[in-house]
Amino acid sequence: MEIKVKVDNERYKELLEKYQGAKGTIIRVVDDMEERLNQKPFNSKTKDIWINEIKDYITFINLSFKEKAEKIKDIFSRQGQADKLTEIQPLFYDKTGMFWLWNIQETKWEIVDEIDILNMIAEVTNEDTISSKNRTEILNALKQKGRLMIPKDIKKTWIQFKNKIYDIKTGESFEATPEYFVTNPIPWNVSGDPQTPSMDKIFKEWVGEDYIPLLYEILAYSLIPDYPINRLFCFIGSGMNGKSKFLELLRNFVGNYNVCSTELDTLLSSRFEVTRLHKKLVCLMGETNFNEMSKTSILKKLTGGDVIGFEYKNKNPFDETNYAKILIATNNLPTTTDKTDGFYRRWCIIDFPNSFSEKKDILNDIPEKEYNNLATNSIITLQKILKKREFTNEGTIKELKEKYESKSAFLNKFIELFVKEELNEYITKNQFKTKFKEWCKENKNRELSDTSLGLEMKKLGYESGKKNFEWMNDGKGGQGRIWLDIKWIE
Repeated sequence: MEIKVKVDNERYKELLEKYQGAKGTIIRVVDDMEERLNQKPFNSKTKDIWINEIKDYITFINLSFKEKAEKIKDIFSRQGQADKLTEIQPLFYDKTGMFWLWNIQETKWEIVDEIDILNMIAEVTNEDTISSKNRTEILNALKQKGRLMIPKDIKKTWIQFKNKIYDIKTGESFEATPEYFVTNPIPWNVSGDPQTPSMDKIFKEWVGEDYIPLLYEILAYSLIPDYPINRLFCFIGSGMNGKSKFLELLRNFVGNYNVCSTELDTLLSSRFEVTRLHKKLVCLMGETNFNEMSKTSILKKLTGGDVIGFEYKNKNPFDETNYAKILIATNNLPTTTDKTDGFYRRWCIIDFPNSFSEKKDILNDIPEKEYNNLATNSIITLQKILKKREFTNEGTIKELKEKYESKSAFLNKFIELFVKEELNEYITKNQFKTKFKEWCKENKNRELSDTSLGLEMKKLGYESGKKNFEWMNDGKGGQGRIWLDIKWIE
């Protein structure tokens, strides 16, 4: 039966008041109209009014119930379940084939796999997620719905501190929501006070007064989800000199989930290793293994704002720009075949020249409130960095090149200072090794093994030989190994 009259709320109230006996019929589903009418809930005088005024309204109730029933049925369909789940727990399915779930407590998106999704559903609904049919239906429904729920990209000038986003360009701040693809909240609040006296004191002990601003700039620059200034940061020094503690402080500040770790050689050689940097703010590297760097293009791309190919295993590859700042803590740097300005200008090298005791963890002296103050300090510092587009005391390209070479090709530096070429002259390998190791120790360079030293000398074009010496073997004489055609500078 088609609906001829739709009674509004006011008319409905009037009818209920006028025909009290009809109330029970009106609020229930009526299966058979004629049967209900024949029950004569009112006296005979009101029957005609019942038929004319109430019949169409009861029809409307019946059809409304059917419509609601269809909606309820939809909710319990796979697609309806997916719609309801994404309403309660935001998630999306990106074009690479990965699920992302909104972490309500930490106000950020994070990667989850299909097992995480199925376990979550099974835990709260007791739904069968084991059988192949159910599992496939659930995941397919969520994939279809999730693809429609991809959030908006954030601006490159946004930094999230806990649940609040700050735009360092406009000065705006607002709450983080699933509407935007935020993945890197900093676990501290912006206090409004930029003072960090305990950190000032520690930084001065580590690098000296002149380089305190640079350490704060590195901390601030690590926060931004962008790589506008093409630098990687290298902390040079022997053991127990503070460089590892600085990286620990940085990890405490930006949050462990915003940091990844890798090795330089692995990063340059493995196509999957670069994916560790995806959606991270910082990439830390420890002691390099000193193989000669020849493939530097990936390093340039990672620090240059270029598009990088990322690939999670068993997922679709995709292209994005990297914003994880690269920080290396080491004693020395590897030699490189790349002698271009584009390579050298990327290296911001900071010396940690002092040594400290391990008896005390100096980071324990930093009160928690200073990390909140550091958040304030970092916003101010970052605005200055982006304006001047350089870091304090980083030097010219020529100075950067000289500093890099002195920390990588230090054997060359030693030869330049102490050795000259001259035909028919020689230096015994033992003398050369002893003096070189003493010089390395004085200058806090890493120590080369005898084998490595020999290989490096041959790479530089020096030839070895043997010579008889009467003084060897307690005056009995013998042969000693020598480097040919060189002598000490007097």
